[in-house]
Amino acid sequence: MKTLQLVILACVVIAAQAEIIGHATCDNSMQFYADGVLYTHTNDNDWTKSSPIRIPDNTQVIAVKCLDLGVVGGIKLSLSNGIRTDRTWKCSATHQYGWETPQFDDRGWSYAVSSHFNWGSQPAALNGKADWIWTNIFWGRDTTVYCRKVIGRGISGHATCDNRMQFYADGVPYTHVNDNDWTKSSIIGIPDNTQVIAIKCLDYGVVGGIKLALSNGVKTDRTWKCSATYEYGWETPEFNDGYWPYAVLPDFDWGSQPAALNGRAQWIWTTGFWGQDTTVYCRKVIGYRQVAVAASHSHS
Repeated sequence: MKTLQLVILACVVIAAQAEIIGHATCDNSMQFYADGVLYTHTNDNDWTKSSPIRIPDNTQVIAVKCLDLGVVGGIKLSLSNGIRTDRTWKCSATHQYGWETPQFDDRGWSYAVSSHFNWGSQPAALNGKADWIWTNIFWGRDTTVYCRKVIGRGISGHATCDNRMQFYADGVPYTHVNDNDWTKSSIIGIPDNTQVIAIKCLDYGVVGGIKLALSNGVKTDRTWKCSATYEYGWETPEFNDGYWPYAVLPDFDWGSQPAALNGRAQWIWTTGFWGQDTTVYCRKVIGYRQVAVAASHSHS
């Protein structure tokens, strides 16, 4: 009985995941994203009734696309972690690829404007809890608006590989515009509780290399583990890389490209960097996630 109780309690603790909850609406038609994932709700097309929000507690970026069907546009949101729509949000009337993802750089976007239009007390769940926001042209001209807010620290940085990269964080693949161009680094944005980062790189000829630098201080160097042999689950935290060899620093000069990584990290590969190992798998453990197990004191 005691063993069964321990197993059940452990499973409950492991399966449980904290959430950020709240409400959101937009006048008139809303698309809501958390870290680039689209969440749909029954009330997304009715601004008078808020949409209930439930997203993971490690969410880095929330983003709302709103289509205004006339008169005036507005977005309103309030979450359990204290985030609400206000002038600290970034908004644009121009669609840009990846705008809803953590990797997107919104420094060129303008801050939101609080609308002076009176929507009254609707929706009731948001009454008095947040501001209505939009671009500075909310009177019928900017009819489609994209607004976003960084709500989690996350880990950011840049990565590249010569020639074609597949980037993973805890087994989840992340794709970027520049993944196939080693002269232009890919902008990385991953959760701050990431345990393992992993990169698969395909070399098209001459010499292969992987280069990365992150905001938490992790960078490519000899401490990484690299292999030229594919193994199932190699990109996940559960994989045991204890027998993998450490990375090698190729004796090759890539110059100053990509600029965002110049002087910030070392190029790494396996020992077969001169055209022998054309597909390489490299990984680095950057953190550990502790799991609490509740113990039963039953003497049954």
